[in-house]
Amino acid sequence: KVRGDDRRLVLVLLLLMGVLTLAIVQRMQRLVELSGRDVLTGLPNRLWLLQRMPAIFEDVREEGGSLCLALLDIDHFRRINDDIGHRDGDRALRHFSTLLGETLAQSERIVRIGGQEFVLLLRAPLGNAWERVDRLRRALADRPFVPEFGGDPQRITFSAGLAAWPQDGAD
Repeated sequence: KVRGDDRRLVLVLLLLMGVLTLAIVQRMQRLVELSGRDVLTGLPNRLWLLQRMPAIFEDVREEGGSLCLALLDIDHFRRINDDIGHRDGDRALRHFSTLLGETLAQSERIVRIGGQEFVLLLRAPLGNAWERVDRLRRALADRPFVPEFGGDPQRITFSAGLAAWPQDGAD
């Protein structure tokens, strides 16, 4: 026969196992979610881009719209880190990504694919996409990054290249 104390012990152990299992499942879900996000900026990352591009192409194909991919690389970012420090360098990346995000339509995305490299997925024809990238360049000039502890404002510039789908490639 199982005594009352034994039943309580079994119940407590089952409850602890349930809580532990729930915590593990939630942690795994969070890891899966984070695997597609850049930790510093919160933007989608290269993995997200690689996983989502087939569906993005399909959406554009179904809607009959245009898609341009703009690759942006912040100019001389190593110098920014050296001049103002890595902490403010991280803040400069967040400043840059925030400005990029302000220029996007709801169906468009910005993705951080590496240290100072970003991809914009623009639902626009090539000429319109070039104009938008140029507007972004001017917006950055108008809103330089200000370091946290009173350093000189830092102008952030970038180099960019554009490709239109499907004119410049099928994938």
